[in-house]
Amino acid sequence: MENLDLMTIDELYAFSEKNRNPELSVYARNRADAIAKRQAGQIQAALILDETCDRIYKQLPKELKW
Repeated sequence: MENLDLMTIDELYAFSEKNRNPELSVYARNRADAIAKRQAGQIQAALILDETCDRIYKQLPKELKW
C-alpha cells in the first residue's frame, strides 16, 4: 500500500478518483483538501479534515494501512 500521507495534492486527487475502496478514496480526497486548506491559510478547516482522516485510518483493515 502506498503511503497516502506522502502524496502531493494532485496525486491524492488522482488516487481518490481511481481507487475503488470508498474509505481510501474519501481519505485521499480529504487529505488533499486539508493540504489545500493549509496552503490557503485555513488552518482550522484543515484540522477538521485531518481529524476525519484520522478516524477513517483507524477504521481501515490492517492490510490497507501504510
